[in-house]
Order: sequence, then C-alpha cells, then structure tokens
Amino acid sequence: MAVHIAAVLECKGDVSGQTVRGIKAHGKTDIYLFIILFLQPYILIVTLNACLIYIVCKNRSLHEPMYIFIANLSVNGIYGGTALLPHTLSKLATQSYDISLAKCLSQVRLKRTQVRYGLSLFLSVYLLIMPPLLNPVVYGSTALKNHIVILIKRAKLSPIS
Repeated sequence: MAVHIAAVLECKGDVSGQTVRGIKAHGKTDIYLFIILFLQPYILIVTLNACLIYIVCKNRSLHEPMYIFIANLSVNGIYGGTALLPHTLSKLATQSYDISLAKCLSQVRLKRTQVRYGLSLFLSVYLLIMPPLLNPVVYGSTALKNHIVILIKRAKLSPIS
C-alpha cells in the first residue's frame, strides 16, 4: 500500500488552469489514508495555535512583548496553513486534479502575504530586542508596549516586499 506523489503541472495552449498529475494510489483507501495523514496535523496545528492565542489574550500577565509576538506568529501560522491545505485536501478527496488559474494565483498570493507578514514580524522583533541588548542602561526601564503595537500594525498593513 504505497502512495506515490509527484506533482507535474501540465499547461497546454490557452492557460486557464493547471492539472496536477502523478498521484498514483492503489484504490480509494490510499487516498483517504493520505488525506487523514495530512488532516490530523492540520487540525492539531490550528487547535494549538488557537489555544495559544486564547491564553495570551485572556491572561493579563502574558501581555508582554514576546508573548504578543508569539500570538501574532500563531495567527500567521493559522493563516498560512488555511491558505493552502484545505483546498489541496478537497482536490484529493474528490480526485479532481484540475486547478483553475484564479485559485492557483489566489493560493500563491496568500502564501506570499503569509511569508511577508512573518518576515515583517521577525524584523519587528529584531528592532525591539537588539537596542536593549546593546545598551541595557538606556533601555532597561522603558516600556516597549507602544512600540510593539505600532510595529505589529505596520507589519499587518504593509509587509516588506
């Protein structure tokens, strides 16, 4: 019972979509096994990230800079996973391997914004952490929550290009 996967994109003439070929399964049970193997980690990732976001939002003592960034990275993880995996699993379940060009481009756009938002968040963390580490006397007593809110809003509105 082996599932061989090799994604081959086929484009002919007028490009209005793509066909993914190369998924060779020995019956429907292999396809369902493949779907279950990808669906379980996806559900686990979404559930754990949602729990982390909920804990950070509800617990007032966790309203510190690093916990806020971790919660935003969890939002980014949920966004990125939801952008790609459910559509791919539905294509496998229906065994319809044709993907319209519009859906393909929307998935590319969603993954691209997820990566840019993640890089913007990491850059924000770097800009907030490095100055206090380099000069602890000046930055040791200042509250950085206002800077965090500004940097997170900037990261959400205009991710780096």
